[in-house]
Amino acid sequence: MNPFEPDFFSSSKPGWYDCLEDRSNEIRKLVSNHFPSLEKLENKVKQVGGIEINSNNYCVENLQGRFLLKKWGKSLNLNDINGICELTSSLTKRNLPVSKIIPAFNQSLVISYNNQYWSLFQFDNSDFYSGTVQELKSVAKSTGILFTNLSNIDDNLVSLKKPDICSLNDYQLFKNFFDNPDVLYNVIKDSEVEFLKSNKNLLQNEVELVFNSNLNLGIFQFSHFDLHPHNILVKQGDVSSFLDLDSIRLMESGYALGFASLKLCRQSVVKTGLKPKDVADIWLNNLAEYLPDNKEFFPFIGDLAIAEVLRRIAIILRQNIIESNPQWNAFLPVQLNHLQEARLLFNN
Repeated sequence: MNPFEPDFFSSSKPGWYDCLEDRSNEIRKLVSNHFPSLEKLENKVKQVGGIEINSNNYCVENLQGRFLLKKWGKSLNLNDINGICELTSSLTKRNLPVSKIIPAFNQSLVISYNNQYWSLFQFDNSDFYSGTVQELKSVAKSTGILFTNLSNIDDNLVSLKKPDICSLNDYQLFKNFFDNPDVLYNVIKDSEVEFLKSNKNLLQNEVELVFNSNLNLGIFQFSHFDLHPHNILVKQGDVSSFLDLDSIRLMESGYALGFASLKLCRQSVVKTGLKPKDVADIWLNNLAEYLPDNKEFFPFIGDLAIAEVLRRIAIILRQNIIESNPQWNAFLPVQLNHLQEARLLFNN
C-alpha cells in the first residue's frame, strides 16, 4: 500500500444491512417499550456494518421516518453517557451539526435494556465525507466552529479519560520493539512482518523525532479526537452531522485537530488528485478563519498528527505482543502510510 491510495475510509456510502429476525424483534421491543410515541415499526431493522465504524448503531424505520438507535459501549458508565448526551444537547442548542437526541417516554436521554444502555437519535441519511474541494472547505469551517464552541462548554460536563499521547509507556514499547523486533515478528503474519520491516526505519525516525520534540499542543479543551471521513456526514457539499461524539475528551486540541487534518486532507488528495500541499493549504486556511483563538499549534500540525498515529500504532503492537490479539492488524499499513502522508501534507 502506497501513500494516498484509497483505504477503508474512502467509501462515502454508509453500509446498512438487514438484521436477523430475532435481533429485529428485540430492537422493535426495545423501541416500543421506551418510545411509545413512535408508531409501530413496519420495516426491518438495519444495522450498520464495517470493522472501522460503530457496528452498535441500528436504523429503525416506521411511518414517521427513520431513527438511529445507539448501543453505548460497555466501557462507559451511566454518568459518562449522560454527560455525553448533555454535551450533545448543548451543541444542538448552539445549532451545531450534530444528531438530535430523542428523549424516552420518561424524558430520559439514556435507557437501560438487557443490561446495556441505549439512546435514540434523529437519523441522518447523508453520505460520508468524500473529500471534494467543496466538502474540504465546508468541513474545515465546521470543524473550526465546532472546536470554538467546545472550548466554551463547562469542563465539568464530561470526565472521560483522554487519550494518552506520547506516553512513556508507548515510547518504551517502541524502544523494546526496535531492540528486539522478533518479539512481534514471531506472532504476526509473514506479510505483516515484511511490511513492518520495510517501514521500521521510518517508524523509528518518527518515534525519536516526535517523542523528543517540544511541541505546541494547542488549547486544553473539549476536543473530538477521532474526526475521520466516516465520522462526518455531508449533504450537497456541506456538513450535516458530526458523529461519534463519545470521542470528545478534555485534551490538548492540537493533537485532535492534527489527526483530523491528516485524515480529512489525505481523503481529499485521494478524491481530487490535487497535490498534498495544495490540499493542506486549502484546509488550514479555512480552518484558521473559523478557529480564531487557537492557531499557535499550526506550525507543528504534522508532528501532532503523527503523535496520534503513533499512539494508534502502539495499541496495535501492544495487542499483538502482550495479548496475541491481531484484531486491528489490517489497519497497520494504513497507520504506517499516515506517517509519510502527514509529512507530504504538512512539512514546509
